[in-house]
Amino acid sequence: MSCFTDILLQNENNCFVRFIGVNRSYTEDIAELDRLYGSWDYVRVNGLMPPQDKDELERLRHEAIGFENSFEGARVLALYRSSVPSVNPSIEKNLVISLLYWSALLETEKGVFVYSGKTGYKEYLFCYFAHLKGWQVLMLMPVGEGRLSDVLLEKSDRIALGEETAADIPQFVPRLNHAPHRPPAPAHTEDHTGERSAVTGNIRVKMPPRPGRGGSPVRDSRANTPPRPNSRVSIPPRPDRNGAPPFGADRGRVPPRPSAPSRPAAPPMNSGVGWRGLPPRPANNTPQTAPRPAGRVLSWSDIAGLSGSVVKLEALGYAGAVSAHGSGVAISSYGYILTGFSLLRDSMQIKVKVERDDKTYYARVIKYHTEHDLAVIKIERLLTPLPIFTGTPEPSIGQPIYLIGSGGGRLNNIYEGTITGFRSYYGYNNIVFSAQQEFGSGGGALLNNCGELIGLCFGKAYGVHAADQAVTSRLFEPFVRGFLV
Repeated sequence: MSCFTDILLQNENNCFVRFIGVNRSYTEDIAELDRLYGSWDYVRVNGLMPPQDKDELERLRHEAIGFENSFEGARVLALYRSSVPSVNPSIEKNLVISLLYWSALLETEKGVFVYSGKTGYKEYLFCYFAHLKGWQVLMLMPVGEGRLSDVLLEKSDRIALGEETAADIPQFVPRLNHAPHRPPAPAHTEDHTGERSAVTGNIRVKMPPRPGRGGSPVRDSRANTPPRPNSRVSIPPRPDRNGAPPFGADRGRVPPRPSAPSRPAAPPMNSGVGWRGLPPRPANNTPQTAPRPAGRVLSWSDIAGLSGSVVKLEALGYAGAVSAHGSGVAISSYGYILTGFSLLRDSMQIKVKVERDDKTYYARVIKYHTEHDLAVIKIERLLTPLPIFTGTPEPSIGQPIYLIGSGGGRLNNIYEGTITGFRSYYGYNNIVFSAQQEFGSGGGALLNNCGELIGLCFGKAYGVHAADQAVTSRLFEPFVRGFLV
């Protein structure tokens, strides 16, 4: 299997990789990539042409007005402005028009985008734009990276294949049954009998209408067809499975079967009684003894030892000033971090500080969900992930919990408390707890006494009413399932 397909299989959710140089099996690896991924959500181009049509340009100029307000647009323009010494408004507007024009290639929400043409800052920024939209992006650079700045190049991973030299990369030909590119069917059909197809080269032949089912003529010629004779056959009754006479015959000697007990009527809604007459469940707001988790109960010092899996986040604005503080939880040993999307919404860069590490890391946004307020970011560093709670029993009122977060701008404070209730949130129950929080705890870890991640804290940045709440692991575990390695 080629290095291209290996990268896609290892990063099924999102990746942005540039391949420098050429190896011996370069064209064969590209052909294998086309064969394995050449479906609806696969795009490979050898170049990107700017728009030429005047009407199209006018439409794109109107769309460019709101481009910076989008999540992807704000980050692409921030990267562009940080990579050039002086920003020219006219050049920036032309960049936005080109990005919007090329975005028509991204027909689906996710897919694989492979670019193998001449790479300038516009083409690179479009690949970054596709990466932000959730696509897996591969950039083939056989002759090298050119004059791209280091600020641009740090957004993607680099893999050197071999010598930097020109390569003859064939054009990608989509399959004939590629549905998104198939033209719509015409409103009326024309007779092309005897003509040769421009696609297959075959000569069209007009087939006569075939008879309907049972030998009857087709629907159009049934007007003069006489009706079928009544062919109903009388089938004599047969004895039942126990050898008794058929229903309606003399069954006086057959003892009657015992009648099955009748099913009770359905209980009224919200009565707490099920079909089998079970007693009603206690309400969630009644105090009860919290069951012990199935895992090993950790001591305070053991819980404190897990703080290295929680990182401190700083969101930077346009001028590079810190606009928000927050926390994040390591969910993968390969640098993937779970946090709240609200922290990243208006940020241009995300600084990450890891416990017992003096280096500052800059994160990339990999995945996000605006309604559930979740986001996955990635840094180039190995991390120790926290185990996510997926077992039983469910968290309950009175259960002890621990909160680890960077409240007040300090790295990894640990708070202790208990679960005091639940609040409905998108069909799940937010966990309400008694531990005190400070600004910067949003995105921190809520742990049970076994050290398992049962919730992601909102923090005071979400409002005073949400300062004591956390998103349950039942909601975010499916969101991060593809990163749990």
